[in-house]
Amino acid sequence: LGLGRVELAPHPTPVDGDFDSPVTHISAGSRHVVARTARGRVYAWGSNATGQLARTGVFRRLYPALVPLDAAAATVLAVHTSSFAAAEEGGVFCWGSAHKHILALDDGSSKPVLPDAVFEPVPIPEFESRRVGRLEVVQAEAQSA
Repeated sequence: LGLGRVELAPHPTPVDGDFDSPVTHISAGSRHVVARTARGRVYAWGSNATGQLARTGVFRRLYPALVPLDAAAATVLAVHTSSFAAAEEGGVFCWGSAHKHILALDDGSSKPVLPDAVFEPVPIPEFESRRVGRLEVVQAEAQSA
C-alpha cells in the first residue's frame, strides 16, 4: 500500500511517499502500484517479483520509489504484474512480466524476443513516435465462426 508495512489498512490512509510533486494519476496491478506526478515522474511500489517496479535485486518496496524513465510521463497503467507509461512527447514504455506477450515486445512469432521479466522501462516499438493520451485495459473475447 505504500504505508511502510505489510498489514491491511482498515480505512483510507495517505501514502507516505517522497513525491516530487502532487500525484495526478495512479493505477494498481495485482500486487503493485504505479503513480504519475504533475511533473511527469513515475513512482512504483509493492511486489517486484517480475520487475514491475523497474528495479533489479529488490523483491518488494514498501514505499514509492522513482522509476528510471528517460521521459516525462503523460499517464501510467498497472496490469496484473506489468507496468506501462505513455510519454508526454510520444511513445509508450513497459516493464515487468512479459508473460503471454503482454508487453508487446515480440516480433509476432510464438517465440518472445525478450525474457519473461523486464526490469527496466523499454519502449514498445509500435508506439515509438506516437502520442498516447490514455492507457487502458480492454477485455477481448474470442469469437467462434
